[in-house]
Amino acid sequence: MESTGNVVTLKDLHNADQRTKPHSQDNNLPALLSEMQKEPGAVTEVVVTGDNSLRAIYYQDAQMMKIQRSFSEILLLDATYKLNDL
Repeated sequence: MESTGNVVTLKDLHNADQRTKPHSQDNNLPALLSEMQKEPGAVTEVVVTGDNSLRAIYYQDAQMMKIQRSFSEILLLDATYKLNDL
């Protein structure tokens, strides 16, 4: 901030941190999906565009399903946007 005069945001710090990390298996989508699918009773759905770009990953484990059945009037979503290169 002292050198540029710009306000440094949390996103700026995150981006700087990501640039210094090697991007090997941290962003391995097939490995991530494989781990998610190992969870007994869980549902994992992957949504891709026509050109096979990742659009969304839907995941719900058994406990999440139980809660949804008990409180169907409430819907909770967790979303991230551009937090990594995937």
